[in-house]
Amino acid sequence: MKRGRPGAGSPPRPGRAALDRAAIERMRDIFISHVEEDFPVVQELAQGLEAAGYSTWYYERDSGAGPSCLLQTRDAIMSAQAVLLLVAFSEDSAVWV
Repeated sequence: MKRGRPGAGSPPRPGRAALDRAAIERMRDIFISHVEEDFPVVQELAQGLEAAGYSTWYYERDSGAGPSCLLQTRDAIMSAQAVLLLVAFSEDSAVWV
């Protein structure tokens, strides 16, 4: 019996090349999660990352009318290559991000 690499003979998994054009256009390198109070920091952070060649997604700029904020956020996280969680501690910090 000839042994090959694991999964040989099974159908190929869909990769980035198999995604439709619209899905590729929605992809971002980095999803930025934050609380509303940190929005000015997020804008500056996103500008710096984008100047370095990364694409970013954050709710205030990239969400749109239509699907709920939770669905839009979920889709953005699922299509991102990385998630950046901005955490700032203060007495009046939000309970969730």
